[in-house]
Amino acid sequence: MNSAQLNKTRSYIIYAIGEILLITIGILIALSVNNWNKQQTAKEIEIKTLGEIHSGLTNDLKDLQFSLSIYKNGKKSSDILMNHMNNRLPYNDSLDKHFGKIGLFAVLSVRTGPFETLKSRGMETITNDSLRLKIANLYDLDYNTIIELQKLHINYYSVIRKMFLTKFKNLTAFVSASPINYEELLNDNVFQNDIKLSSDEISYSINTYESTITKCKDLLFAIEEEIDRLNNN
Repeated sequence: MNSAQLNKTRSYIIYAIGEILLITIGILIALSVNNWNKQQTAKEIEIKTLGEIHSGLTNDLKDLQFSLSIYKNGKKSSDILMNHMNNRLPYNDSLDKHFGKIGLFAVLSVRTGPFETLKSRGMETITNDSLRLKIANLYDLDYNTIIELQKLHINYYSVIRKMFLTKFKNLTAFVSASPINYEELLNDNVFQNDIKLSSDEISYSINTYESTITKCKDLLFAIEEEIDRLNNN
């Protein structure tokens, strides 16, 4: 092979290698762009999902706080009644509003839609493991506890309602009730046990709601931090 042919062959090889390198680089760039696009899409979906959960939790928090105020109001009435009757104090009509709150309960409808959407998209949509666990625990554990408590209160009220119909007049549920015979109630151990049971159930509900409210606030803050982190990456 003469020098001219050798140079021609060498040039062809260099050209071929260059073409291969260009094609390889092009493929790598295309894959990189495709991966970046997928990551951006996944991040946008994650931010959207977190935003939906944040919105739902914000409304839930307001409802939780309102329900807590109802239970605290009911606990106050139960304590007043127990103190009044345990000390066998005379009846006065200011007690009627407290009698009316026996068995008082709140009905909370939590917004599970955003969590169901997350599950349908896949829990892995939330890339932060710790945050994902907090979200699952709030919806699956804390909210379910509150739902079960509501069922308990509703069942309890259905039982004591029969007592109300026989021992009270001028009934307005959870607002007011006048005893037909106050002296009889002072000596009615079953009735006083009902008040004590109602007070205990309300105390448990207050503790549960306060704990859930704290977790809800913490989760809202954690979601806000995660959204900021994702937006800045």
